Amino acid sequence: PVSQCRKGHLYCRDCKINNKIVSCRICKQTFLDAPNSALEKILSLIALPCKFGTRGCPESVFLPTRLQHETVCQFRPVNCQFQHHGCEQVFSLKDMCWHHKMCKYAHYPHENVLPNMPVRTKTKSSSESVPQPTNGLSPSTTTTLSNGNTNTECSTKSNEATAASLVT
Repeated sequence: PVSQCRKGHLYCRDCKINNKIVSCRICKQTFLDAPNSALEKILSLIALPCKFGTRGCPESVFLPTRLQHETVCQFRPVNCQFQHHGCEQVFSLKDMCWHHKMCKYAHYPHENVLPNMPVRTKTKSSSESVPQPTNGLSPSTTTTLSNGNTNTECSTKSNEATAASLVT
C-alpha cells in the first residue's frame, strides 16, 4: 500500500488515490507503478492500532491481517437493524444487542407479521357435510383401497396423477 515517485518520496496508496495526487508534491515527479516491496515487508512487521481504536478497540494488528480484523472487530460501527423503520442510531457491534432491547422502533409493526386472522369456530353438523377448502387448499378425499391401505387425494391434477399411479 505504498507508492513512491521516481526520486523515492513515499506516499500511502490510499491517500494518493483519495486526494487524487498525480505527481509528487515535493519534486513534481510522476509515480512508479512498481511496488516498493522492501518497504512493504518492513511495514508488515509493524503492529498498527485498529481503525476503531477511537471506539474502544485495544487491538494492535499487523498490516497483512488488519483488514480481516476490522471486518470482524466488535468495536466497528453498525446501524440499528430497525433503520428502515426510522431508527438512526449507530453503535459498536458489541453494544448493539443492548440498543435493540431498548430501541423504540423494535416493536414497530413489521410488514412480515400477518394481520389478525378471524377466529375460527368449529361447528358440529351432520357427518355427511361437504368438506370446505382450508387455507386456500382444495378439500381432500380419503378412500380405502382393496389391500386395506388408505389413500388421501386432493383435487389437484398432479395429486390425482400420483394417486392413480399408486393404485395401479
